[in-house]
Amino acid sequence: MSLASELKGSRAAAELTYTLVFPPGWAEYGIDREAEAQLVQNARDLYRDGGRPDIALDVRTRIHVYFARVRKIGATAMYLPIKRVDDIVLPVSIVAVPFRAAPGTTLVSAVDRLAGGRAEAVQLPQGPAWRWQEERNRVDGEEGLSSLLIHYLVPAPGERPGTGLVLSYAILHLTGDEGDEFVTVLAGLFEPIAGTFRWKQN
Repeated sequence: MSLASELKGSRAAAELTYTLVFPPGWAEYGIDREAEAQLVQNARDLYRDGGRPDIALDVRTRIHVYFARVRKIGATAMYLPIKRVDDIVLPVSIVAVPFRAAPGTTLVSAVDRLAGGRAEAVQLPQGPAWRWQEERNRVDGEEGLSSLLIHYLVPAPGERPGTGLVLSYAILHLTGDEGDEFVTVLAGLFEPIAGTFRWKQN
């Protein structure tokens, strides 16, 4: 079962809030229509400044598909690099998705199902978490385009059994480039970001 289908309909308590620290050049977006329009405009400006106004329509279509997908899984926020690094727009994104295990299911068994048995218990500075990754081909139905996804599920603090937050980091790359040095470098960017995760006290 895919992460999208497993998360669809899963909702954790709305009062769960957290903080993350990002490198310079990243921005946070909501998932509403206003945020989508703002990201489309930011992308247009970014590619226009980079001398590529010709790809603005393609970017707009991809952003629309992306927002539809993250809304479907119940994401509450997304994080994207919006500035060029060495004249490159990094092909990465992070989404945050509240998670609640099904009634009568422990969080451990829910994570095992969610990750398809691939999750490993890890220790973040915040505390215990689970980490797993997966590779997907034909992203948005496009032949030759794949994504490497790295997920963390952080259990909620206090008396909230079975709830937590999934942070999903996606790296777009050409199919067959999974072991490419650039993909490896991009994968390494997520670990220090995930390490800054902290639950906020409400």
